[in-house]
Amino acid sequence: MKRSKAEIVQEYGPFPGADRVHGVSYDGQHVWFASGDKLNAFDPANGKMMRSIDVAAHAGTAFDGKHLFQIAEDRIQKIDPQSGRVLATIPPIRAGRCRNSCSLRCLRECRPIWHWQTISSKFSSERTDSAS
Repeated sequence: MKRSKAEIVQEYGPFPGADRVHGVSYDGQHVWFASGDKLNAFDPANGKMMRSIDVAAHAGTAFDGKHLFQIAEDRIQKIDPQSGRVLATIPPIRAGRCRNSCSLRCLRECRPIWHWQTISSKFSSERTDSAS
């Protein structure tokens, strides 16, 4: 892996009521971060907190262009960022479900691919071929 130095161009926070950050994602307008019992959105242009969604938010946060996905305890939640509603939940992928023969390599390389393919197939009736 090629390494290079990173330059910190902006720092945000602290944010009231958010002692820890458990996941971060950007939706093209706001930065969303998980803080345990809320998903919070702030404007990266000025650092101003814009809104919060009361939902369990214990780890990884992602945005697919339309929905937020949030790990909460033993599940992954699909969340409508406009309404704050949890639209669906699925169990997270366990390491044992990966098809790769080398489990350590699987955890580092395959798991994110299988994880998001599984989310897509669980949450959508359409399946797309990632090779096309």
